[in-house]
Amino acid sequence: MGGNVPTFEEIMAGFAEIRAVQAESAKRSAEVDVKIDKLTVDIDKMREELGNIGKNNGLIAEEIVYHSLEKDRIFAGIEFDFIDRGLDPSKKTSRRQDSERRVRRLS
Repeated sequence: MGGNVPTFEEIMAGFAEIRAVQAESAKRSAEVDVKIDKLTVDIDKMREELGNIGKNNGLIAEEIVYHSLEKDRIFAGIEFDFIDRGLDPSKKTSRRQDSERRVRRLS
């Protein structure tokens, strides 16, 4: 058969080297976990901030449309019988349903 058969000491040195590499990998993995956790917190903060910016933009747009409707109740070629501020689109009130029936398109 021939060849070099490693000695017990060489085998043990190889295991020690493997343990050292595993320890370094575990350390780096822990560092990466900390960075990922921080990044996750930053992303959550950014998501909240962007959501607030979007909500503010929506409120500003609503205000602009409302003020334009105050003048003549016509918007985008649609004439409204009345306008109301701050209706919740998820709640279908009878007043909202009535207003939807009374909207007529201008030609």
